[in-house]
Formats: sequence, structure tokens, C-alpha cells
Amino acid sequence: MTLFVFVTLAAIAIALFSILIPLWQQQERDRYLLAGVFVLILIPMGLIALYATVGEPQAIDRDDTPSDQLRGQLITIANQLERNPDNQANWMALGSAYKNIESFSSAEHAFRRALYLNPEDALTQVELAETLIFANVGQTPEEAILLLEQALATEPANQKALWLKGVIAFSNKQYTDAIGQWQQLLATLPAEAPVRTSIERQINLARQQLGEV
Repeated sequence: MTLFVFVTLAAIAIALFSILIPLWQQQERDRYLLAGVFVLILIPMGLIALYATVGEPQAIDRDDTPSDQLRGQLITIANQLERNPDNQANWMALGSAYKNIESFSSAEHAFRRALYLNPEDALTQVELAETLIFANVGQTPEEAILLLEQALATEPANQKALWLKGVIAFSNKQYTDAIGQWQQLLATLPAEAPVRTSIERQINLARQQLGEV
């Protein structure tokens, strides 16, 4: 049974209530009874006719939106962490969810907790570094650079770390360093990877800044 049907039943209940009270309190029962009959007939018929004509309003019974789904995801992760606060994977999932909605302060907290639980994890180091970069546009924190270097020391072919190191170097006008980071990134990718085009474009931009193109 849909919510719209419940609305219809609620309208009928309200109509009944509006009739019974006067019947109990007033002497002119016939007049109220006649009015009540019309109300009982017209309100449900009107609602049912509207429902039959336009269908169930989307605002009443609609599909979940992406924000609804994300809210549900956050609630699920929070419940899991309440039961097991030392689950590093759930802290990572929570941080990623917050980062996706640009709630960087909350994402940072979650990733820091995940890193506390696994200090040597390169993925966590990179995700926290990226969050710090996003939260401090225009001035990359030294901590973010250090985290990326730690991740690359453990995983020299970490693609996101190489990309972010190149981005930081480019933003600091260190174009030769940016080219070097992105060339290492290209070396980790298959020849047919679509993303190669974007990386090569960035390398060409850096070379233009150096006057090489």
C-alpha cells in the first residue's frame, strides 16, 4: 500500500472526526449528518479521482536520490563503526564518503583515524594527502607532501601519489619535476589507457612553460 493511499485514508478519518464531534455535542443532528455524508463521499472520491488521473505524486513516493543514498551509506558506516571502532576499512569508507561531498574536515578526521590504525598504509596516506590538498586550495600543506613521499617510498608506482606530486610541482612552477612525476605515472599505465591522453596533455603544458614546445 502506497503512502498516497494512507493520505486518502487519513482524509477520511479527519472527515469522520469532524462529523462525530458535532453529532455528540449538537442537537441538530440531521443537518450535520447530511453535511457529513457529502464530505465522506466527496473527499475520498476527489482524492481517488486525482490519483487515477495523475498517478502517485513523485514527491510522496519517489526513488532515492544520490544524496539519499549517500546519507544511507553514511548511516550504515557509522553504525558499523559504533560496533567496531577499530575497523580501518570502515574509517576509509567514511572518509571517502565525506570527501565526495566536499566535507573535508570530516574526511580528514576519518582518514586520520584510519592512518592511526594502519600507519604504513600507502592508500590511507594518499587519501589523507589529497584531502588536505583539497581543503587548502592555493597552499599545499607540507604534511600532504610528506604523506605522498611516504606512500611512494612504500609503493613507487602508486598512480594517485604520482599524479598529485606532479600537480603540486606544477602549481609551484616546478615544471621539470612535474614532468618527471607524470612520466613515471605514464610508465605505470597500459598503452591503451584513455587517461594517458590527459596526462600527456599536462606534460605538454609543463613543457610549454619551460619553452620546450
